[in-house]
Amino acid sequence: MDRLDAVETTELGRLEPRLPTIVFLYGVGVPLDEIGCRIGHFPGAWEAERALRVISRCIARQLNDLLYHTS
Repeated sequence: MDRLDAVETTELGRLEPRLPTIVFLYGVGVPLDEIGCRIGHFPGAWEAERALRVISRCIARQLNDLLYHTS
């Protein structure tokens, strides 16, 4: 994903290409535990929560950039 910085890409690891799926599933109300089971190697919500934290930071950064760089 071209909007992630190097630290975020490293933090996500193999989940990076799954971000659109994770955001979609979360947006339609799939519980984090279930998302974690669908996308991860380990049961539970940990990987899904981590991915959502990273993508939330990325979205917030982009929105803030738009606010401060518009004419």
